[in-house]
Amino acid sequence: MTSLILLVGILGVTNNAKIYADHDLFSPTVNLTANNSNLDYNQSTIIHWYSQNAISCSTTGGTNGWVGHRSTSGSFYTGNLRNTETYTIRCTNNRGLQASESITVYVDENNNEKPKVTTYGASDIQSDSATLNGYVDTNSLSVRKWFEWGIRSGSLANKTNRSSYGSSSRDFDDTIYNLDSNTTYYFRAVAESSNGDISYGRKLSFRTDDDNRNYNYDNNECVYGNCAPTAITTLVSNVSQTSARLNGLGLLGDSTYSVGYFEWGITPSLGITTMSKNIGGGGSSPFYENLFTLTPGTIYYYRAVTTNQYGISRGDITSFRTLSPSIIIDNPPVVYRNTTVVTNTGSDTRVSKTSSVFLSVNQDKETIRRGSVIEYTVNYKNTSSRDLRDVILRISIPKELEFIETSRGYFADENNAVVTNIDDLNRQEEGNVLMAVKVTSDAEINKIFVVTANLAYTVVETSNQEEIFAYAKGMVENGNNAELGALAFLFGDGFLPKSLLGWLLLMLLLSLVILAIRKAYRGNGGTMVAPTEDPNKIHH
Repeated sequence: MTSLILLVGILGVTNNAKIYADHDLFSPTVNLTANNSNLDYNQSTIIHWYSQNAISCSTTGGTNGWVGHRSTSGSFYTGNLRNTETYTIRCTNNRGLQASESITVYVDENNNEKPKVTTYGASDIQSDSATLNGYVDTNSLSVRKWFEWGIRSGSLANKTNRSSYGSSSRDFDDTIYNLDSNTTYYFRAVAESSNGDISYGRKLSFRTDDDNRNYNYDNNECVYGNCAPTAITTLVSNVSQTSARLNGLGLLGDSTYSVGYFEWGITPSLGITTMSKNIGGGGSSPFYENLFTLTPGTIYYYRAVTTNQYGISRGDITSFRTLSPSIIIDNPPVVYRNTTVVTNTGSDTRVSKTSSVFLSVNQDKETIRRGSVIEYTVNYKNTSSRDLRDVILRISIPKELEFIETSRGYFADENNAVVTNIDDLNRQEEGNVLMAVKVTSDAEINKIFVVTANLAYTVVETSNQEEIFAYAKGMVENGNNAELGALAFLFGDGFLPKSLLGWLLLMLLLSLVILAIRKAYRGNGGTMVAPTEDPNKIHH
């Protein structure tokens, strides 16, 4: 009996121990909160925590003294935060059991509360003066702006006058004087908000003129191996009733920082200027600007402009018409993607590549003069594993060239371009379009001209709309080719034909000559006619 009671007692103790473990009555808990977990830059909040069944707490993460030992309940002032922070607290009970909790306080980036400033290339550079250019995005803050400059990149000791505070984002400039000739100067744009936040643009440089030389920047004369950029006005796109996208191309050289913008208006005198954009420092750089709130059914004029510290270049003025309200567009406007433009080795032809399509423009002549007939071949290929639809190719012709013929598509007078509706372009499918043009008799000598090709398409699989871009440039050299009319097109600058139609015509002419000889031979009984003393008489 005593053993039975002892056994029951032991079982009872064991059972009680199990019940104690199952309930785990002494496990700690902790709760962590913040008054505001989404802050603007340089703002603060208060963090609160409350724990149960804990004898101590410790903290990790965060800033401004958050890390360390803490009481089991309390609050913490974060101070002004400039970055997103995660705060963690861990509380422990007398049995060594722990509970932890974390909270993240998100902080907007600094640039959302600071002005953004961009340094543009200097302009109107003389031997003793220059105009410094910049742009400020105020982020709706009250901002003042100025330039820092000097003869050493690491020490811009001089400052232009600070403007008064204003909240409008805009281009700004200032002219500095009493400079030394033939000297390199460094400068940058600066902007400061009313709350004391300062933003700096990148440092650029320019070199003042030599007193003994007079550079003609508008004619793209080069200075110390550096040249002003060349602006090319390309086809407008995304035209609707009230909007359009202006497109341009900057031909840049020698890693010189350049900017691009557009001049536009409802007359050829233009009158409106878009904001300037950084377009890089070398090679070729397409750029664009979207226009909104335009008037339906109205003709607008525009041109591309590029500038850097060595000068300014303006492209040709071209025009487009916004759609009238009665016009219905079956297809949505093209969404433009960035493309990569690379240079073919040993050629002035540029090739554009994207993940879907290869596009190139090639010209058949190296020497180009007034009267020259040039044949361009635009090659395209769907290099992807995706089918394309609604494919449209546009080949834009500059004013220096006169359209003659195209192998496909039609010539649109209103925008001086060949338009080819390719429709579908299946995976790995390719094709080309040949176009013949003639250099006009009044084409400007030594001026660079560019033929551009734009291929717009829709990816069937995703319905994404994309565009690629390629071009070929040339320069009209001094001298004239003979004005041969149609023969110039057929035979080019030499005797042999330069086109398929030319070869066909040459073969036809040779055939006619052979037939004429045979007819004359048969008409004289098989005897060749010999000339008499009088070359105008023939003996029978």
